[in-house]
Amino acid sequence: MTGPPAHRPSAWRVGWGVLLAALCGPVPAGALSLDEARAIALEHRPELRAARADERAAASAADAARAERLPRVDLAVAAMRMDDPAQSLFAKLSQGAVTAADMTPGALNDPGALTDLSATVRVTQPLFAGGRIRAGVRAGNAAAAAAAAGRLEAVAETRAAVTTAYYGQILAAEALKVARGARRTARANLELANDRFEAGAAVRADLLAAQAHVARMSGRVIDATRDLALARATLAAAIGVEELPSDADAALPLDAGGEQSLDALLARAREARPMVRAARLAVERARAERDAAAGALWPEVGLTAAAGEHRPSLGGEGGTVWQTGIRADWRLADGGGRGARIAVANATLAKAEAQADQAWLAARTQVTAAHMSRQAALERIQAARLEVDAATEALRLTRDRYRAGAALFTELQEAQDRLAQARLNAISARHDLAVQEAALRWAVGDGLEGG
Repeated sequence: MTGPPAHRPSAWRVGWGVLLAALCGPVPAGALSLDEARAIALEHRPELRAARADERAAASAADAARAERLPRVDLAVAAMRMDDPAQSLFAKLSQGAVTAADMTPGALNDPGALTDLSATVRVTQPLFAGGRIRAGVRAGNAAAAAAAAGRLEAVAETRAAVTTAYYGQILAAEALKVARGARRTARANLELANDRFEAGAAVRADLLAAQAHVARMSGRVIDATRDLALARATLAAAIGVEELPSDADAALPLDAGGEQSLDALLARAREARPMVRAARLAVERARAERDAAAGALWPEVGLTAAAGEHRPSLGGEGGTVWQTGIRADWRLADGGGRGARIAVANATLAKAEAQADQAWLAARTQVTAAHMSRQAALERIQAARLEVDAATEALRLTRDRYRAGAALFTELQEAQDRLAQARLNAISARHDLAVQEAALRWAVGDGLEGG
């Protein structure tokens, strides 16, 4: 199983059509909170609807398995027309209509056509089935619990995917703000270069370089606008709708919450992660199915009680019959079929145990990766703050030096580019922290009690 999808804006992979569609389409009103986005996704995502259907089906199958322990009541109604001597005699006996004339050799050998209308109610109660029914109940309960855990895993994956896409849109919007700010700065630098050129303090190359820099910054604004359109489409797909009801609106986190050790996170994931729990339940189900297969080696014992009525016609006089007893059925040989089914069940159990081990290893890897990525994002946030402060001061000094004629315009351009990149790095680090926080909650299995 893979982790939640990551999103980073790309400058070249989306065509102009996406940009134009986004700009010409309806403008969403209001703001979409992260909780609202998750709620919409939980309602609309097709995989969640499928997971809920699986859970309902498994719960009903568990009910059916438990019903095997209860009495079974059958009603049989028949209308027969016959001239078979033996069946005719038994039918008359059941109807209570046998006379002395019916016992003569001629009547016995050639009774003539006879009608028998019957209705019988039969109650059967299993008493012993070699543990098959009990094992079936265990398997059904385990399957139902596993389906519930599977739904929770789908909920967790949805929340993580929506969070990633949600903060992806915010990152794209913030990147667009940075690009627009860089364009404003480039235009201000162009005015400065033009003033110096007109004053004879700068060469024409500075003016041309400033104009080219404005054009380059305008191109970055176009790219960032296109990336924002893609981020909106990605968020809509993650939510499970064709179009966003409104834009995401939240601040990227500046810092993380309380710190927890990796060992504590792994211990919680072992107990709380739905994927791991579902794998353990699959082992329990396979073990119960193995026990059910072994139960077929034993006899089945049941209590039977039946009562019925036989009549020659609907309005005719009839007789009432009943019977009760205990019946045992024991299959002594079936050509090795039961042994083969037990072997299949044992192999299925071994496979489930291996898959449970694999599920835990996958969860462990996901927790470790999210924890380490979160730590790295925190460190990048601290570094990015220093980088922005340094680049801001460097740009101020370089602009002052350029005004004084002590710096080249290319130095001013480089200082501006470093500041824009530093701001993007800071935003990206905050975005990564938000995404890795969500990935860590998903990997551990936090916050799913009410899911």
